[in-house]
Amino acid sequence: MQLNNEQKDWYEQKKKDTLDLISSAITDIIDVAQEVSGFINGEIEVDHQIVSSVVDRYLRDVLRIRFYHHEIAHIDCHKISGYLTYWICKLKPLKVMKSAYQKNLKFSHLINENLAWNLSITRINYQKQPPYKTIVQNNNFILYFLYTLHYRPINPDSLSITYYLLDKKEQLD
Repeated sequence: MQLNNEQKDWYEQKKKDTLDLISSAITDIIDVAQEVSGFINGEIEVDHQIVSSVVDRYLRDVLRIRFYHHEIAHIDCHKISGYLTYWICKLKPLKVMKSAYQKNLKFSHLINENLAWNLSITRINYQKQPPYKTIVQNNNFILYFLYTLHYRPINPDSLSITYYLLDKKEQLD
């Protein structure tokens, strides 16, 4: 798909914004790992090439949607979250060093899924206008969801629907 100048400008701005968003979420995850699980600097490695690839693949999906569905001016936060979650879980930009893995097995094993969950829920909650309820789930649900992200086949569209349903459920409660 060839991009015109307007699309290229849009792409570059979205790439910068998304990289900033993911970098902030990574910093938050590392801070939590250090605070809660006793990880120290350098025990969680960020592969910046993979982060960049996550953003490129996510944006290509967004461009594809915009290109083939002209009636969609803005893609909703649930679809954005679904695609971001998918690419983070598929490419896994965070790695826990082998020497630190035992500090918290559950967190170490699901670190990329935690990143995807936190980034997506933050993104959905950010989009809301008052009055609203934020998406907050109990720990059992989150653990099962992270397990599903890690071990089960997933796709961006099913994740988008899942986030949409979680959001609507929260509004009804």
